[in-house]
Amino acid sequence: MTGRDIFNRTKTIISFLTSVFSIFPYKVNEWLFTLFRATKGKIGILLRYVLLKNIAKYIGDNVVIKENTIILNPRGFKCGNNVSIHQNCYLQCSGGITIGNNVSIATGSILISESHTWQDETLPIKYNPIVSNPIIIGNDVWIACGVRIIGECEIKDRCVVAAGAVVKGIVTNNTIVGGIPAKIIKEI
Repeated sequence: MTGRDIFNRTKTIISFLTSVFSIFPYKVNEWLFTLFRATKGKIGILLRYVLLKNIAKYIGDNVVIKENTIILNPRGFKCGNNVSIHQNCYLQCSGGITIGNNVSIATGSILISESHTWQDETLPIKYNPIVSNPIIIGNDVWIACGVRIIGECEIKDRCVVAAGAVVKGIVTNNTIVGGIPAKIIKEI
């Protein structure tokens, strides 16, 4: 039985739990999401999904967030259907992160959607203004282990990002990219 089958069989229960948790204020749901961050197994996946439905901009069906994944500023997070984000990932969503359908993000990947400026020379860089840099990931994308995606990035449909790559800018459709900085390795 696939994850999609399990999701479809339990959709009524998931909808009910989402409704129950929706009576709590945003901050309570956000705190609970953080509290259950390390909970393993199907219960942890269920709780993170239900809570994320109440705090993210949009979450589709059959989204699996594995344990120890950090999602900061979830109001800027949009996610399609059939998405898996594996253990120990870090998503900083204040600049906006949008993930399409049928996407897999492997263990230890980091997505950062904001950065510091350095225009004001009288201030240390860390105190300069922060700018939003959205990340958009298309449909049918596999992001391998340890990838770093830096804001102002769009990964188009049907792409593979090789393990350890650092990605910024536009990744064209039907390509495999890798390296630091990521470059096209092959078309698929």
